[in-house]
Amino acid sequence: MKPVEVKNLSLAIDGTVILDDITIDVNDGEFVGLIGPNGGGKTTLLQVLVGVVRGWTGEVRVFGRSPRDLGPSRHLIAYVAQQASQASDFPATALDVVLMGRVAVRGLVRRLGLDDRARARAMLDAVGMSEHADRPVGDLSGGQRQRALIARALVASPRLLILDEPMTGVDRGAEESFFDLLAKLKREMDLTIIMASHDLTMVSRHCGMVACINRQMHCHSRPEELDYQKLADQFGRHVELFIHGNVPHRVVSRHEDDEAAAPACPGIVCPQVPPDAEATGGADTGENGGQP
Repeated sequence: MKPVEVKNLSLAIDGTVILDDITIDVNDGEFVGLIGPNGGGKTTLLQVLVGVVRGWTGEVRVFGRSPRDLGPSRHLIAYVAQQASQASDFPATALDVVLMGRVAVRGLVRRLGLDDRARARAMLDAVGMSEHADRPVGDLSGGQRQRALIARALVASPRLLILDEPMTGVDRGAEESFFDLLAKLKREMDLTIIMASHDLTMVSRHCGMVACINRQMHCHSRPEELDYQKLADQFGRHVELFIHGNVPHRVVSRHEDDEAAAPACPGIVCPQVPPDAEATGGADTGENGGQP
């Protein structure tokens, strides 16, 4: 049974097509990066998977069940929304936040016990936050707060972790350690991960599979197999990819008149490409022509 099976998924809200004939399968143990421009449907697709958004047509199965009726399987899915929607001034400690995730297991009417607190502390330790357990979440940095939210998601022992723009509010310098953490959690907890992101560099470097969505599914492949033309069609502009596989290489288009031919693509992060980018891998959406 695959963690996620989506076939011919479509969704329109108030007459506006949000998702159009999306088909994608996610295999057990995969780390899938979901990329695309703002308004392309990434967040909506994730919310369909967790059962937050309804009214869609097509076939969607999460661990063999419809998101409309997950029943006891719901705790197998952990969802971390965009941090912008999280209240940083919420009067709770990091430990309190993680304990909220135990409600999915215990239910609303059962009191949390010592074993729940032990599990919460273990998850904080797993994400490198044990020393911050008693700090108010409002005092944490963006990266620390995101780690606490991931610990809350994992405390119910899920098998599928869904992340929506997890790098929002995280310092650029902390991104590598954050992805190292995800790789560690995936390995140690036997997780399948789906992550929506604008950052083509990090997705191409760390995700085993990449799905490109802009209302429709434009491609679904390994980073080194990405179709440049499909990416360019999706983002509506020139895209320069620095991809590492067995042999590091660059994939670029013919640039005849970039300024006239390439309209801006809102919401796509343009990373500062280091001097050794070709050796380390990554991607540049072309905002600065690939220059640091």
